[in-house]
Amino acid sequence: MQTVTCFEAQQHFYELFENVVKQTKPICIHKSSEEMGVIMISESDYNSLLETLYLLSNPFNANKLLNALNRPIDSAISWEQLKSDLSI
Repeated sequence: MQTVTCFEAQQHFYELFENVVKQTKPICIHKSSEEMGVIMISESDYNSLLETLYLLSNPFNANKLLNALNRPIDSAISWEQLKSDLSI
């Protein structure tokens, strides 16, 4: 992750902003090398984090999602098959 000082962030804010939004790569901004900093992330990444936290906050949902990650891909059904099964 790219790290910059507050001064550098101030001097190059627009460029940093564009990089964060277009490349979806967060940037760490520190006041000094010894202090904790802040992380600049895109709005879409932030919303994705909130959605993930929301989905994983419910133990039932978390269990279903984690089980789905461990399921072999060849056990999945196609979108067309799902629509047919649900009559949509």
